[in-house]
Amino acid sequence: MAGWPAWLGAALGLYLLGGWMGAFAAALTPGLPITQTNSIGSVLTVFQHNLQVLALISGGVLTLGLSTAAELFLNGTLLGFVGLELIQRHQVAPLVTGVVPQLPLELGAYVLAGGATLRVGWSLWWPFLSRRAGGRVPWKGWLVAEAAAVCMLFGGAVVEVLFSHV
Repeated sequence: MAGWPAWLGAALGLYLLGGWMGAFAAALTPGLPITQTNSIGSVLTVFQHNLQVLALISGGVLTLGLSTAAELFLNGTLLGFVGLELIQRHQVAPLVTGVVPQLPLELGAYVLAGGATLRVGWSLWWPFLSRRAGGRVPWKGWLVAEAAAVCMLFGGAVVEVLFSHV
């Protein structure tokens, strides 16, 4: 199990780097139109969307983690951009009530799945790139992380529909 915290930290770092870049872009383009909505859909609709994001993150197993890194960065960029735009418009309340309730569950799921996918992707492809003998690929840990991420995303969808107000 050694090394998992580092991979989770790398996934969180990619997300936060994206968030900073999104906030920087929002600072350069203040006042960009953002349409708010009071209809976020059903729990199944939100869950389906979050599963699509998770699938893109988890698909990084096949790309040495490159698509995982890109998806984590992109998600962070979107949150950072929208977050700073709303802060600049003095609309912190919609940001807090619309994002904060489900953020720990969704972000936690994406970071958990992203870190596990980066770890497995690296374990899977590194022997081919370095011409060294490959070690054990931690599929079991990856499957556990993916299952936990799916459960967290369902919980996040329920929280988003019941408590988030955008």
